[in-house]
Amino acid sequence: MSYIIKLRGEGQDFYLDWSEKARAPLTTGLNLDEFLAYYREQYGDEKFKQLDDLFERLEATGSSHQDYSLEYTLKNNKAVFGKHLESWELFKLYCLEANS
Repeated sequence: MSYIIKLRGEGQDFYLDWSEKARAPLTTGLNLDEFLAYYREQYGDEKFKQLDDLFERLEATGSSHQDYSLEYTLKNNKAVFGKHLESWELFKLYCLEANS
């Protein structure tokens, strides 16, 4: 299972498909249009129609997961990255460096 996280930085919003199992991103940071195209291609039209509900939660907590906020996601990624990454570190790795 995966869910969406939203990172903000340098005046931009980036969206990442986050693997609950791997506790790491499945994508680099994508702008909204790129993410919507990715999501539709990856998960199909039926799941795409459910995005309104996911984005409502995403805007409120930084995460589309029912139980995990962005803060929770970041605090629980130590096993993958060897340390707890702050949102700016994740932003730098998956949004800025990955897209340059």
